[in-house]
Amino acid sequence: MRIAFDLDDTLIPTTGSFAVGERRLGPPAGLWFREALRTGAPTLMQTLAKDHEIWIYTTSLRNPWLVKAWLRLWGVRIGEVVNQDDHREAVATNQRYSRFSKASRLFGIDLMIDDLPGVGIECERQGCRSVIVTPDDPEWVEKVLASVQ
Repeated sequence: MRIAFDLDDTLIPTTGSFAVGERRLGPPAGLWFREALRTGAPTLMQTLAKDHEIWIYTTSLRNPWLVKAWLRLWGVRIGEVVNQDDHREAVATNQRYSRFSKASRLFGIDLMIDDLPGVGIECERQGCRSVIVTPDDPEWVEKVLASVQ
């Protein structure tokens, strides 16, 4: 199964705060990669990666190579990173998906993990499953694991 995680407000606190891991990246990596990762995310993603392909699907313009490198420093291997540029390019040739903020099915994503309920609705309309995790959800890891079972 291909499982994709959103970054902003799902794995990385951006518009609000939520619990982040105690371990921060030290020098020199910490100078390049300053963003904190949500508590439980590295272990969850490592566990899922044993049997599934893990991707990132973000509406940001973050450089895919840097996202992969950053997560690798946390011990997480990512298959692919879809950013806003990749999304725009894909929907430009597939107009049916142009109304979606995330076109999960275009990228073969089976399960999308995001913080926005609208993404859940979009996934359902595309025939993709989703798990919506709010920033304040202390049981978010269990919720994701249960959806994979």
